[in-house]
Amino acid sequence: MIEELLHLARREEVDENAVTDVELVLENVEQELLLLYPYVQFKRDVIGQKKLASITEQAAGQIFRNIMSNGIRYNDKEQKIQLSIHYTELAIMVTIRDNGIGISEKHLPFIFDRFYRVDEARSNHIGGTGLGLSISKMLAEKYRIEIDVKSSVNNGTSFILKFPLK
Repeated sequence: MIEELLHLARREEVDENAVTDVELVLENVEQELLLLYPYVQFKRDVIGQKKLASITEQAAGQIFRNIMSNGIRYNDKEQKIQLSIHYTELAIMVTIRDNGIGISEKHLPFIFDRFYRVDEARSNHIGGTGLGLSISKMLAEKYRIEIDVKSSVNNGTSFILKFPLK
């Protein structure tokens, strides 16, 4: 199954004509995750005039799902996910912020590596394959999405995604 996931991510053909409403995709992923994790509190802020991103709905959904799922699973508090969408003239900025356990600075450079697990002791009871962020990074590179990550141990993690406009 792991090899199939990697193969699918690698095989994802870039659709140069793809246009996606990232706000709608985020909303759909949020609803999907609420079915699995009904206790999670989501908050969404939107700034600016809606624009469309140059990415498929499937690829955007996979990226959002992987990041948001990690924010829920790697959290030992009351789970909160803050979603911010900022439409600018040049791009769409999406920030996904959780209040989870965070990632230490020494681990941040490796979080997109396949099978990388920040802390095996914590990760064993949480599950997962260590592939979600690797797949997200692969898809982001294919669609020229810039990803920045900021994190603080015990204070959560923020993923800032810069989507090119269609």
